[in-house]
Amino acid sequence: MRVLFGLRVRDIDCAFKVFRRPLLDAIPIQSIGAFVNTEILVRARALGASIRQVPVSHRRRLHGTPTGARPRVLLRALIELSSLYRELREDPVARR
Repeated sequence: MRVLFGLRVRDIDCAFKVFRRPLLDAIPIQSIGAFVNTEILVRARALGASIRQVPVSHRRRLHGTPTGARPRVLLRALIELSSLYRELREDPVARR
């Protein structure tokens, strides 16, 4: 994400994020899979939002199994990534 979008985020998939409501309302979220965190942050920054990072503590998973490394999940994320990259490359305003 750093190379393609210049997004300097340490843990892009950390689920703990806080947004101001008007910013979140202005973001057209299209991703439905693992890429959604990246899309939100890339689009927020394109709208001029500042991104701040604070440390959070993670706890070990007690139930369920991770699905992020499954081929179907990875393929969907790559498709969504290429779609967002093309969209932002074509829209000069969104390329900040």
